[in-house]
Amino acid sequence: MAQNKFKAYLKEGQPFGDVVDRPFVYDAVGDPDLPDPESWEELEGYIKRRNPEVPTDTLNAARHVWQMYDKERKER
Repeated sequence: MAQNKFKAYLKEGQPFGDVVDRPFVYDAVGDPDLPDPESWEELEGYIKRRNPEVPTDTLNAARHVWQMYDKERKER
């Protein structure tokens, strides 16, 4: 089974500096079904399918963490 690079990034980055990110990160790290997304749209879709009433703050935190991950991923 291939390593989930996004989940590994979340584990390495804990704790993220912004308090709002922490609940998303902790939840995502503990989620056995979290995909290894290739895009924000894929991650956002998963989050919304998992919780159709996801709070805006959670989506904002997820987008913020995704942007940091995506930037680092592209720099490698």
